[in-house]
Amino acid sequence: MLYFIAVLSLLLNTLCLFLVAVLWMKLKTTAAGAFDDVETQELEEMLLAVVSEMKGQNEEIKQMLYETKRDGQEQGVKSSGKIGIAQDHKEVEENILHQNVLTYAKKGYTAEEIAKKLDRGKGEVCLILKMNSLS
Repeated sequence: MLYFIAVLSLLLNTLCLFLVAVLWMKLKTTAAGAFDDVETQELEEMLLAVVSEMKGQNEEIKQMLYETKRDGQEQGVKSSGKIGIAQDHKEVEENILHQNVLTYAKKGYTAEEIAKKLDRGKGEVCLILKMNSLS
């Protein structure tokens, strides 16, 4: 029985290697003529258009972040002095969280209710409320 399984395994492995070789040769021959010059040029132009659009969007985001940071500094908000998208993104998220907490607090929600609505810890919400009351 073991001999039969070994021979069968050897035959199947040989067949698989043969099929892989046939598929590789077929792929090699079709890949060479798959794209003509016109299609290649169209793809390159499309990629260049996407890249230039992404660059423009990145510049707009940088400008918005710069203006937001500048406005925050003019209002007396402490800035970390680090320039970077990750740092600015974190500051924006924190500002949004603070604004949401303060908005709910002005509407009369308790710290526990605010924490549940914003999916944050009660301690974090209480700290934001205490920091705001000291300001």
